[in-house]
Amino acid sequence: MLLAQGLRDRDIAKSLYISERTVKFHLNNLPPQLKARTRCQAIYQAVVKGLI
Repeated sequence: MLLAQGLRDRDIAKSLYISERTVKFHLNNLPPQLKARTRCQAIYQAVVKGLI
């Protein structure tokens, strides 16, 4: 996961050839799906659950 590697939204967007707004949209939806409050907690939960 690019976010777990420390990339910023802008860099993730460039890597995936999508807009930065699209990246922000999807990353803002990530924490609730993993029952986390922040992106950092979402990354931790994804690692714990073996998703990344």
